[in-house]
This record gives sequence, C-alpha cells and structure tokens, in this order.
Amino acid sequence: MLTYLKRIAIVAFAAFSLVGLLASAETSLDQGFKDARHLLIYPMPRHLELGTGTYVISNGTLAVAPGLSRRVVAKITDIFRASSGISLTEGKTSPCVTFTPDPALHDQGYSLTIDAAGIHVGYKDDAGAFHATATLKQILVQQRTTLTFLRITDDYPDFPNRGFMWDISRNKIPTVATVKRVVDYMADLKYNQLQLYIEGYPFAYDSYPDVWKYGTPLTPADFKEIDAYCTARFIAFVPNQNSYGHMSNWLRLPQFRGLSEKPGKPGQSTVALTNPDTLTFLNNLYNDLLPNFTSEYFNIGGDEIGEIGQSKVAFPALTKEEIYLEGLKTIHGLVTTRNKKMMFWADMVVHYADSNPTIVQAAKTSLPNAVALDWGYEFDHNFGGSTAKIKKSGIPYYVCPGTATWRSFVGRTSNMTENLEKAAHWGRQNGAIGFLLTVWGDQGHLQHVVCDYPPLAYSAGLSWCQDTNRKEIVDYNAYVSRFIFKDKAETLAAKLSNLADYGAISPRCWNKSWINAVGTERPTSNRSLLDFIKFQKGATQEIKQAQALSQAEQVSLLAKDFLDYLGGVTITADDAALVRAELKNGAQILKAAADYSAMRLRIHSGKSTLAEEKTKARDLSKEYLPAIGEFRDIWLKRNTYSDLDETLGYLYSPLIYFKNIAGDSPSPLPDGNHVLLTPDRLPYPISPESFVNGWVWSTYGSGEPVISYAMGTYSVGGAIREGIFSLLKGVPGCAGQVFVYDPVIAIQKDFCSRYEGDPTGRTKLLPKCGWPLIFGSDTTYTVTFKAKFKNGAAVESNLALSMPGAKPDGNLKDLPVPVANRIYSRPDANGWVTIQQTVEVTDNIRTASLSIIPSSTVTDTLYLAELYMAAPSAGTK
Repeated sequence: MLTYLKRIAIVAFAAFSLVGLLASAETSLDQGFKDARHLLIYPMPRHLELGTGTYVISNGTLAVAPGLSRRVVAKITDIFRASSGISLTEGKTSPCVTFTPDPALHDQGYSLTIDAAGIHVGYKDDAGAFHATATLKQILVQQRTTLTFLRITDDYPDFPNRGFMWDISRNKIPTVATVKRVVDYMADLKYNQLQLYIEGYPFAYDSYPDVWKYGTPLTPADFKEIDAYCTARFIAFVPNQNSYGHMSNWLRLPQFRGLSEKPGKPGQSTVALTNPDTLTFLNNLYNDLLPNFTSEYFNIGGDEIGEIGQSKVAFPALTKEEIYLEGLKTIHGLVTTRNKKMMFWADMVVHYADSNPTIVQAAKTSLPNAVALDWGYEFDHNFGGSTAKIKKSGIPYYVCPGTATWRSFVGRTSNMTENLEKAAHWGRQNGAIGFLLTVWGDQGHLQHVVCDYPPLAYSAGLSWCQDTNRKEIVDYNAYVSRFIFKDKAETLAAKLSNLADYGAISPRCWNKSWINAVGTERPTSNRSLLDFIKFQKGATQEIKQAQALSQAEQVSLLAKDFLDYLGGVTITADDAALVRAELKNGAQILKAAADYSAMRLRIHSGKSTLAEEKTKARDLSKEYLPAIGEFRDIWLKRNTYSDLDETLGYLYSPLIYFKNIAGDSPSPLPDGNHVLLTPDRLPYPISPESFVNGWVWSTYGSGEPVISYAMGTYSVGGAIREGIFSLLKGVPGCAGQVFVYDPVIAIQKDFCSRYEGDPTGRTKLLPKCGWPLIFGSDTTYTVTFKAKFKNGAAVESNLALSMPGAKPDGNLKDLPVPVANRIYSRPDANGWVTIQQTVEVTDNIRTASLSIIPSSTVTDTLYLAELYMAAPSAGTK
C-alpha cells in the first residue's frame, strides 16, 4: 500500500495546487514537473490523494479488459509515444498500465491510481476510460516517465453532456484543420459534444448550389471528416441548422421570399411552416445535411421567432404561442422521420411560460424526446428562473452560456466567468442534462479563435465538477498556458484574460463592450458614442464625458501594455507564430478602437479640435493600417475566405476617421488633378479580394481604393465573378482600361436594391459605381469622364449622378450637382459621350464620391473611362 502525505479535502487540495502553480511560474515544461506541488490536473478531479513516492515507467506493457474500445487503446498508445517516447504493447505480464472495468463507478467516471505497481485505470464505460486517458496525458506531459504517486477515485461529470457550439454563419468559416485542432483541445478537456451553428449557407447544400457558389462553405466531405475525427475522440458531432427563425439569409433571395411569414415585407426572418413549399425546402436542407452526421441528435434552432402571417391564416383560432408550438411540432415530425432527436432553443418556451403556462406542458407532451437549450449570455442572465420553468415542465434541457468574446475584439472576461458560473450552478441545481458553451460571430466575427481558449477551459472545468473547478479554487488560465499556448513563463493566458477584462473598466454594455460599440461605429453615427456617455455614473454631462474619455484611454494603455509584454514572451506551441500573431493583432485592433473612441470623445466634448488632433490622427492611421492587413492574413490561415470583405468593413471605421482628420489623401497627379484610382491607375490586379464592402467611399468616405459598390444579395466579389463589373483594354476611342457594367446580368442575378416604398418589392435600384474624389480646398471643381452604352442607348437620359461628400465631423452631405451644370457632348466617332460636371465644394469637405447609377429600365452594357477631376490651378486636361 501507498504511504500518502495526507488525505486532502477537495478545497484544501485545490488551494495547495494553486500555490504550486504560482510557485512554478518560471518552470519550463521541457524540464518536467517532478515536484507534486507543480502538477496540474484540469478539470480538477473530485477526489485526489497525493503520495510520497514516484513510479518510474520501465516497460511498455498495456493490459486491457476484453471489450475495451479500440479508440481508448489507440489514444493511450498515442499518449505514451508522444509524451514519454514509449511504445505500448498489449500483454498481461507486469503491465505498466492496466485498464479494468468497475461497475460501481458513475457513468463516464473513472479512477486512476499510480503507485509502485504501476498505473491502474478503473472505468464504468468506454467514455470513462477515455476521460482517464485525458487525465493521464496531462500527468505524462508534465512528468514524462517519473510519475508522482496519486489516487483519483470516481471522477465523473456534473453534466453528462458537455459541448461547444461554434458559430460558422457570421462571416467566418473555420477550415477543417482548425476544427480538428479545437476538437483535440476539447477531448483533452473532457468535452463530449461539438456543434457548428448554421444559419444561411456556410454549408454546401447539394439542392441549392446557386446560393453558396460565391462563398467558401464547408462541404459534405468536410462534415464527414469532422464527424469521424470527433467520433474517434468520444465527441458527438451534432448537426445544427436553424430552421424556423434566423432565416433572413434565405428569405432575402427571390426564390425563397414566398416562404416567409409575411412575403413581400422587407427584413423577414421567420419561415411559414404552414406553407407546403417551406416543408419541401426544409426537407431538402435536411436531406443534404443530416447524412453527414452519426449523432442521434439534431439542433433545429427555433429561437427568437418574430413574425406571424401565413401561419395565422392557417390557424386563425390559435394564439401566437400555440402557432409557435405548431411550428415546432411540424419540424419535430421532419426530424423524427429521420431517426433523430430534436434539440431546440428554449427562449420562446421560457418566455411563453409567463403569458401562457399551459404551452410549456403542451411542448413536453407534443415533442417527445426533444431537448430544450436554455441560452443566456450576460453576467446577470437569470438562469435560476429559466431553469426552474423548464424543470417544472419536465422537458430535458441544457444550460447554454457563452464565451462573451464576440463584439469585443478579445473577450469580456468578467461577463464570461459570471455567466458560466451561474449556468453551472443553476443547471446542476435544477437538473439540466447538458452544458453547452456557445461562441458567436455577431458583427463579423472580429475575435480570433485564440481568444476562445480561456472560456473553453473554464467551461470544461465548471461543467465537469463545479465544486473543484471554480476560478477561486484553480486557475483555468494556468491550463491554457501550460497545455495550449505552452509559454515558458506560464503567464500568457492570464495576461490575455486580463486584457479581455477591459470591458470591466467601463459600465456594463449588453452583448458587447462600449469600446467595441464606439470603435466599430461609423463616424457618421454618434448613437453608440452618446450611449457610452449616457451610461456613465457621473452627476453632470461634463463629468460623464470625462469618465468615458478616461475609460477609453485606460483601455488603450492596457492594450499597449499587453503588446509590450507579448514582445518578451516565449511560446512553444506548434502554432506559436500564429498564436502570437493572433494575440498581437487582437490587442492592436482593441487599441485602435480605444484610441478612436478617445479621439471622438475629445472632439465631441470640446476638449480638442480637428486641427489639434491632426498630427495624432496621422500617427494613429499609420500605426493601425498594418493591423488590418495582418487581420486578413491571420484570417486566411485559420479560416476559409468566407465573408472576410464584410468583416474588414467593420475594422475600417477608425482608419476612416484618422485619415479624414489627418487630411491624408493620395498624391495628386503630375498635372495637379486629383482623382483616386480609376481602373487604369490601379496599383494591383483587380480580383474579388480587392473589393471590400466597407471601403465604399460613396457611403462612408473611407479614402481607401474602391471602384464600385454592389447593393443587394451578393458582395462585390460575387458581382465580379458574374461579370456585372469588369474591365476591358483596347476599346476604340479611349486611353487605358474601360470599366464595364452590365445591368442585364445585375437584374437577372438580383444584384439590386429594392425600393422600400414599393410593398411588392418590384422596383429595382441597380448597383451604383462609386468613384472617389479628393478636394484640396473649398472652391469649384470640374469632374469629367467618358461614357457610352455598347449598343447605342442614350447616355444623357439613362445615367443618374450624385456626389455625397464626407464632412470633417464624419457626417455626409450631398454636394449640389444640378442638371444645369452637367454637360453632355455629342457622341464621338466611337460612340463616347464626354460628361462634365461642375461641383461647388464648401464646408471644408475634402472627400466625396461621384455616384453613377444607370436607369433600371436600361438593358444595355455601360462603358466608363477616363474619369478625372480638374483642380482650379490645373486648368483643363
């Protein structure tokens, strides 16, 4: 028998372990952790005893009971080879590792003993045996072949289902390799479920190739590969397809508009499940998606249901609550016919429990085997109330907190920890069968995946055993540093979590931080800026403005300190360079947002003027510009291209502001004319990646390269691939390249905006071509360009012109372009019409856009060329 130092109570051991972790701050993982004080096991087991001796692994014999899953055998073999350099061979003579069934243990539970006789694992089921290998892996990685005597007895989870749900529908779609990396982290942390959240089309549906052909979705083969990878690690890959609400990406397309509850009304997000065409549509989605998964469950979404229209016609006597339940019952039927068990978001059931209590019990009766998902992502979300309502109904359910990393750049640590802790507490108290950590990509998924690792670790600990894994007992950041980042000082994860706690500097902001809200807000809008001030606690407006400014400056300093710290950190993970780049980039973007917020606050409150900020704005512009390019490069290493262009649009707000205040503009042409990058002067080949939705001068005055802005369903990149916008060379009668715009294809492919005043949505507004212009002073300028329709349509009656300009305060002002000042020449021998427009510039406007919009009745291809603007001193070109 072992002679143990002591039998340590849970809390006493946990505190002792934390002291050991702090004492080992300078210990290199390569040196091993021979001292038991430095040993970290996470999630921390329920019952652990440490002994005085050590066991030295001297042979590679593995003894397993008949019937033990070969997945477990493969895992333990891989662990020994990677951690200790020992190849295990199955046998019964003097084994160093023994796996023995123990029916007395809890489901998914295991016991682990290391003593003079070797390593002994007890398990009730294969999942428990696999979880034991995760614990043993941590020990072997730290101690190699000389292992501390210890005993873990019946370590099992609070929640039988412990999952991670990853939003892949808001611009960012991870590569299969990235998903696999995260799955490996999940297996080490004893998770057993993964969901990839789908709304819209980040998946390549065989039935609807036209909707995703411009994107980079995951394919059926990708999902099958992920499913197999998860299965090998005892993780269920659960299909996830929002099928009721959050359907706006589908409903905005012409072929699906009739499926909405209120066809013809803009902004619809709920499908009418009483419409037979909707059922055909969902059947097609399910037939395409579900065969790629082996899980018995299927998450159909169903949250935030809003509109009721067609369904009310079908069920005139039913209440809105009853109509909602009828919809769920319809989807439940589609799911059960495919031998799946339905999961659904529980917000509507919880909400309706107050207005119509009978609806909850009706849901329990009419949705057999369905599992409700009780979500809430704020620090003060009332999991106590919601879980009590669902428990009363008898519906099995999960609690679903969030990482709080979205709309934050790097995270919101305090919000995350409180949210997770309340979910774990109330979920366990009120009988939840699962704990599902969610991460979302609201506002373009601006956070890098590395920022999700601390929440992923803390969620794993709380969902396994809350009593031994609260942050006051054991530091989840220590696990991230030691086993994921592998930084030698083991301080990086804690520093990241401290940086991600910047939101605590300012007042609470629902579903985001104030620096994110103000830092991504266009300077043409002051809503978030004014709210940031409004929610301060000061007694006067002046005090509130000063408080907000101080908080923005503190966040900037916090980000700078992190960047300084990061420069001296040694990271040894296999993706160390990328981890460093992600962390650096997140901090740089946070700093830029804070600096942007501070500058706006100084100007808004009258503490400084535009002129006084000019030099600082120029410096910040030069500091921030490289970070945007690095964001793009990092994105493409972990993710497919997806909707990167739209996400970059959010990040350009600070740069737009800095550039506008600094007065930076492209150098004037040698003859004194000012014009920005017409097709013949582009410094790079045109490609879809060159067009970024947020770079549209005619909307934002960004000062960044732009040729056109496509409104409607698809991005500009899709418009280029369709041939709506293109370039030609060698067209008779012009110098350089010719910009080509085809309104026929634009209409056919629905690259159009709808006139909201037309309730049928039939009136189309074709995409406009936005040509950026730079003004040097307040005076009168002359803009000239050549245009013709390929087949001879009249130019003068079929082109509309406008010139929105950006004022110094960031607001837009339409510059007057009266028809009387617009001159059209007669067509020349090659059909070109020269258009000259005189514009009077006032109010210190320095940037504007010539917006050219063809008539929606035109079916002829438009050619544009040789656009320039004559400055007063340059004369006529």
